[in-house]
Amino acid sequence: MIPKQYIHQIIKEKNGLLSKLLDPKENNINLHGVLKSIGRLPNDFDGQCFVSLIEHPNDKIRLLAVKNIGILNTDRYLGVVTHVAQNEKNTMIRREAISSIGRMRSEKAIPFLLKKLEDSDPKIVLQVVRALLVFKNHKNVREQLKNLAHHPNEMIQSVIEREFSKSETVTQRIKKHSESPHFMKNVVVHGDVRKTMNHVPDESIHLTFTSPPYYNARDYSIYQSYKDYLKFFKRGF
Repeated sequence: MIPKQYIHQIIKEKNGLLSKLLDPKENNINLHGVLKSIGRLPNDFDGQCFVSLIEHPNDKIRLLAVKNIGILNTDRYLGVVTHVAQNEKNTMIRREAISSIGRMRSEKAIPFLLKKLEDSDPKIVLQVVRALLVFKNHKNVREQLKNLAHHPNEMIQSVIEREFSKSETVTQRIKKHSESPHFMKNVVVHGDVRKTMNHVPDESIHLTFTSPPYYNARDYSIYQSYKDYLKFFKRGF
């Protein structure tokens, strides 16, 4: 493992040694260790050594390469990172690419980011929203962000509500959960869910979890079939 102090020193000296350490042909463990240890970079640092790793077969290395490009805080590599955000199959890396674009704070990225608001992954959309909030005073950006008050994802709704409700009314407020019954707060209820749930108002459950073993892990005698087992769960939920 290459010491962090050594990595930080060669970054300051800008003598090309870092590029040699980040040769794509290097051992994956060494590459990962160097990329993870880099930390802050000078504003005028040449990030081409990271660009050469964005097609690396190892997901972790591609992720760290994109992350370090974002640390540079320059739109010099905007085209490279937007390509990753658009074409990368790994959703974590795509999210990191959007995050890197956000760090650039470049108006050149606005058209791409607005288009990515239509992404099917709500976590990607949430990252795009954070990147666009820097430009929320732009009329077009502001209007498209406000439209996300209708987004099906609660976290996205919450961000839009928090950002815009202070100064203006968004088109849709977040639906609030019903209050849980007072007599069931901070207590453990031991009973048949099919009977107990009769005392619980609709839409008042905030979290549900089930506990194994499930049907296929134990021989239950009370169910005639897997279909009957699913019917039991359906009645409970």
